[in-house]
Amino acid sequence: MIATVEQVEPSPSTVRSARSDFIVASLEGVNKNYDNIKALRDVDFRVCAGEVVALLGPNGAGKTTAVKLLLGLLQPNSGKVRVLGGDPTNPQNRMRTGAMLQVGRVPETLRVREHIDLFSSYYAKPMPLAEVLSAAGLEKISDRKFGDLSGGQKQRVLFALAICGDPDLIFLDEPTVGLDVEARRLLWDEIRHMVQRGKTVLLTICRKPMRWLTGLRLSIKVKSLRRVLPPRSRPKPAASGFVASRVLAPTACVSCRE
Repeated sequence: MIATVEQVEPSPSTVRSARSDFIVASLEGVNKNYDNIKALRDVDFRVCAGEVVALLGPNGAGKTTAVKLLLGLLQPNSGKVRVLGGDPTNPQNRMRTGAMLQVGRVPETLRVREHIDLFSSYYAKPMPLAEVLSAAGLEKISDRKFGDLSGGQKQRVLFALAICGDPDLIFLDEPTVGLDVEARRLLWDEIRHMVQRGKTVLLTICRKPMRWLTGLRLSIKVKSLRRVLPPRSRPKPAASGFVASRVLAPTACVSCRE
């Protein structure tokens, strides 16, 4: 895979989304081992407010491990993990985050709207149910039980649960798995909408970013990116399957060709 950087015309929403350099999430010199397996080694990267940051790499590269560390679901062997200026396990910080993990488990006997109502109750100021259903494309299946849904429909429900609390920071781990083309377009459109509202999104992907990301302030963390960056701007490689690259300008997007 070869990564290339293309310039695009900035849109008003893009300019608004790039207004802050406040760091909302970061890993500093982080190491994480699973017994003898080194999942992450000396990893550094940060996510600033109003960005969409994509961790791009193959399965086993450590993307999900990085997300779980930022969610406070795992602890590093060494290094610092910061979210919203503090410990990711802090309850106040967790109230400002939403997450869609690669493997999600929710009761299959509850209906779609019941799941959203339940998760919304965990937050002080959740989004209205109608807005959540619309954002995830679930209006027509809101009364169906989770266990009766297709794989792609279940993914859309998990996405709805990640955003229903109207969080400031959203983690999306392989969010497009199992989605058809129309559902993917809807998801990317909603990501755009969230960034326009001042939200920050960290997502993981295995494949090249789609054209719907064009115009967003986007940072791609990918091992193969080193091939096309000039020597002085090449990122320091991490021992994991992705590296911390520079943040692209608001008027740039990343596309990849195979």
